[in-house]
Formats: sequence, C-alpha cells, structure tokens
Amino acid sequence: MASLQQISSGTYYILFRFGGHKYKRSLKTKERRRALSLKARLEGSIEMS
Repeated sequence: MASLQQISSGTYYILFRFGGHKYKRSLKTKERRRALSLKARLEGSIEMS
C-alpha cells in the first residue's frame, strides 16, 4: 500500500515499500487528482509483480 505526502511547496510525493525497502519519490505534480491517479497506477503495478 502506498501513501501520499504533500510538502510545503505543494508537490506530492509517494511513499511505499517494495522488496523490503522503503521508497519516497516525487510525483512532480501539485494536483491532488493527478497524484491519486498515479498512486492507483503504482499500487496496480506492485500487485502485478
């Protein structure tokens, strides 16, 4: 499961675990709708692997 974090500049980051490692990556967007879409896409990709 992934989570979203918005930093003070307004940019969204995604936080998730994969293969026993923690990851935090910028989604390079300030739009919540776009961030949620990218989060769902990542979660789908992780489930498939």
